[in-house]
Amino acid sequence: MRKFLFVYSVLLQFFLMSCQKEDDLNPSGMDTNLFAIQNKTGRFNELAYQIYQETGVSIFVNDTVAKVEQGVDAYGNPRYHYEIFAVGYNIFTTSPTAIALSADTNAMVEAARVIEEKVIPNLPRKREYRPYAILLVDTLSTPTYGWNSTAGRMPNYRPDYAYKSMLGITVGRLADILSMSTDEKSYWAGMVLGTNLVERITSLCAEELEDFYVITDTAANSFYSQKYYWNTQNGLIQPLYNADPKDLGFLDWMLTGPDRYTTMQLLYKNTPSKTVDVTMYIAAIYAYSEEEFRIKYGSYHKCVEKYMVMKNILSYFKNKYDIE
Repeated sequence: MRKFLFVYSVLLQFFLMSCQKEDDLNPSGMDTNLFAIQNKTGRFNELAYQIYQETGVSIFVNDTVAKVEQGVDAYGNPRYHYEIFAVGYNIFTTSPTAIALSADTNAMVEAARVIEEKVIPNLPRKREYRPYAILLVDTLSTPTYGWNSTAGRMPNYRPDYAYKSMLGITVGRLADILSMSTDEKSYWAGMVLGTNLVERITSLCAEELEDFYVITDTAANSFYSQKYYWNTQNGLIQPLYNADPKDLGFLDWMLTGPDRYTTMQLLYKNTPSKTVDVTMYIAAIYAYSEEEFRIKYGSYHKCVEKYMVMKNILSYFKNKYDIE
């Protein structure tokens, strides 16, 4: 009995000490939010600060988002902590990506304005569904669009629109934004929104998405993630190489051209994966009204069907999950 009481007493003291330690670990209120936009001079900096003050959304153009002095080293030199926007970082994985930062202030400002006008008003209401921050870059390279961490850009490479990681969304194509038409900027913004939502939609609306996939896929044939080739050396060609992707229900090919420098005679056209297809249609919902979409794609009945299904899925998601 005495042994039991002794053990109980020790455990109780340990529990009380643990609680005290947890109290000590609570935020003091003195911590600095390193992702908060500071009020600095310069056209982009002033716009980014205004957007942050009005919406709480942080927009950066440098992946080093903060530099904080943390005392001195043994030799009296200042020590710094650099807060990095790690583009490919997630809790359990780090995905291979590459970025080139922009040096064009006009492109930065235009991109921030489009984000302010077309992206932020359409972000989900719930904090957990919104990006923590946005990093604007000149060029974003990912394996989805012909980039390889070992070999770099493949012959069929194209820059990606956006990539979502734990710290937020990296948004590319600033190299092109000043030459984009109004429609193209709307779709660019839509791809940011699609990239933000696609993981949630595919996990929370998996059953509803079956009605979306079946418009393109059939019981006899799967058209997702396919490669159709033309051998320019011997003339062999797969029939669907010359198909219009919109006849299959895709808004565009995902990749076109050779996928290796060693086999340049083989030209491929790749259909989107399900994830990319969902992202593209979410983008289309935000980029075009139903009337605008019908004008653009009205002669492709599968595209119109998928647009309408995706419109219903987004409405379902908002009403069931994106509620505060």
